[in-house]
Amino acid sequence: MRDASLASMSLVLLANEAGIETITMSGYDSEQLKSALNISDRYLDVILIAMGKGMKEGHKTVRHDVSKVIYKNKI
Repeated sequence: MRDASLASMSLVLLANEAGIETITMSGYDSEQLKSALNISDRYLDVILIAMGKGMKEGHKTVRHDVSKVIYKNKI
């Protein structure tokens, strides 16, 4: 799971840098996914990532200052 998550994060970051819109999806039905895409039960689905060209500009997100989310030598 950790390796797949890190690979997914890298894929999303590189795609966004290349101008490709991405979004990760959760809350899907794994069995329906495998059935619809004819994926063997041998494989474990970890994450779904939609990628493509956006039809319009996405909304901006709030980014917190790094000093508000990282603490050094304190809790």
